[in-house]
Amino acid sequence: RVSASIPKDDKDVKDLIEEGVKPLSKADARHVVLTGKETYLQMLLADNFIHADMHPGNILLRTQAGAKPTLVLIDAGMVDVMSATEQENFIGLFKAMGDGDGAKAARHLMLFSKNQPYADEAAFKDYLSHLFETKCRGYGTGVVVGEVLQGVLEGLRRHRVKVDAQYATSVVNLLCVESVAAALDPSFNLLDESETLLKAHSILGRNVLSIVVTVIAPAQAFWRRLHHLWSCVD
Repeated sequence: RVSASIPKDDKDVKDLIEEGVKPLSKADARHVVLTGKETYLQMLLADNFIHADMHPGNILLRTQAGAKPTLVLIDAGMVDVMSATEQENFIGLFKAMGDGDGAKAARHLMLFSKNQPYADEAAFKDYLSHLFETKCRGYGTGVVVGEVLQGVLEGLRRHRVKVDAQYATSVVNLLCVESVAAALDPSFNLLDESETLLKAHSILGRNVLSIVVTVIAPAQAFWRRLHHLWSCVD
């Protein structure tokens, strides 16, 4: 509940501080955000075993004096395992955001349900193209994933595009990850930070990427620990 980006004179933060809850340092907040991003992308791109109820109440931090915080996901009784087609469509939407391609995003979204009897596909494609021109021009352009997804949801509603439950869960999860990251570290850009793994997924495929992620995980954790210690010194 305590964000590194919320001023300490905020009433809610004051109440928590009085209860002994301390705001995260910038270094700790960055560490938590990076860990959360890596966890989410590994579930989505490599493991295909995704926590399906990832709201902030199920995302906890375990803290200990002198140690970096540990991210804990609880209530894992609901999980998603996507079919190859579902993965292609949802991850395809994420990649389309990285490419700044609204038409490509619209094509994937139209496949979020097997039947689209009421959708105005042409109007939806035009809507997404305009949305991407104004809010989602690709990697390195300051894309705010949450704003783009909110615009996408409005387009789905306006143009009567159906979304099956599996996809709806995945969209909500992505919104939760982005909102928590933005609250803890406003400078963090989820799309840009995901570029390497999204491109690796396109080149290697899920099976090979899963092996690569497993092999490099220890080195990545060690580097993140060093970076965290260095940030604390600064």
